Amino acid sequence: MKNKLEIKLTVLMMLMVASFSWSQTARYGGKGLFRTLSAEPVGAGNLFVNGYFSGYLKKQTENYMTKDYTFSTAATFGFSKNFETYLMGVLYQDDQRSIWAPPGDSRLGIKYHLPSLGPAFHVGLNTFAVFPTSKYHNLMYEPYSSGEFGWGVQVLSTISFANVMPLLPMKIHLNAGYLDHAFNDDFFTSKIDQALIGAAVVFPVRSFQLFTEFTGEIFINEPDVQFAQNSMRVTQGFKFLGPKNVIFDLIFDFGLTNEDSLRNISEANIIKHPLWKDYADWKVTFGATYHFSLKRFFEKDIDEAKKKELEEQRKLERIKNKREKAKSDLDSMKRALEGKLKTSPQNPPPKKDNQN
Repeated sequence: MKNKLEIKLTVLMMLMVASFSWSQTARYGGKGLFRTLSAEPVGAGNLFVNGYFSGYLKKQTENYMTKDYTFSTAATFGFSKNFETYLMGVLYQDDQRSIWAPPGDSRLGIKYHLPSLGPAFHVGLNTFAVFPTSKYHNLMYEPYSSGEFGWGVQVLSTISFANVMPLLPMKIHLNAGYLDHAFNDDFFTSKIDQALIGAAVVFPVRSFQLFTEFTGEIFINEPDVQFAQNSMRVTQGFKFLGPKNVIFDLIFDFGLTNEDSLRNISEANIIKHPLWKDYADWKVTFGATYHFSLKRFFEKDIDEAKKKELEEQRKLERIKNKREKAKSDLDSMKRALEGKLKTSPQNPPPKKDNQN
């Protein structure tokens, strides 16, 4: 009875993970959550198209309020089981100047999934280029942008507990990277270079996902900017599968930038120093993603991936059988040893009285 219950729970948790495991796409493109990327790829022949609308309001005076609205869209395509590429563009970016906001910057990237290190641990490499397609740059409430052609690289890692502990279908994503805001300046030494950091945990339940992220863009060569004055935030997000297999997102950002430390600095100095900024204290984001399957053009890669997955399942099954056999042999040896102890000379069996 206990084994049957364990089997049922295991199958149920596997279904909870499998029903929504393919539906994670990040704002900038690539398989991930919102800003944090997964080391795993979307898979050969899968195309995801998403759109995100973010909003922020700040009261400046009794009768005046500034706003920051952004609408971006991205497409992610899996060329093989290890390669994916993505393209992201900001179609609407508030600049606090225009009646109808112009487009923002664009990003083109490639992500590579390194050979598997096991069923639970994945490592990837993400490289991308930033195109200065925005009319204005380094906008208020937004992360720093230089108005130059830039590039970046990130090391990605993902720990998937579901593959080794089906009753705990949780994933952890860790990202660390470097962003060069101007390709024509000195690499790794410019004052506007930034470190990209990200960590996230996600828990899926059937057609629903709950995730929490910490992300930041940290100036690494500018001593005038303290760590707490950089652009950082904690993000709480919800993903759920809606009608027609559309994935919807509801996301809340909570800014961690310590703006109080800038209050003692004169406004004139802040204007002269482009790295001292007023970042958004919070943001609300709504998103939608749709999945297109083009797998018929990648049948060979998909078949190979299925064979590899089946072989891994068989290996796990063989290991499980060996463990069960070893346990059974130990139980048999234990019973045999107990029987020998009962019949040993130190414990002879009781003698029966002879009655003539």
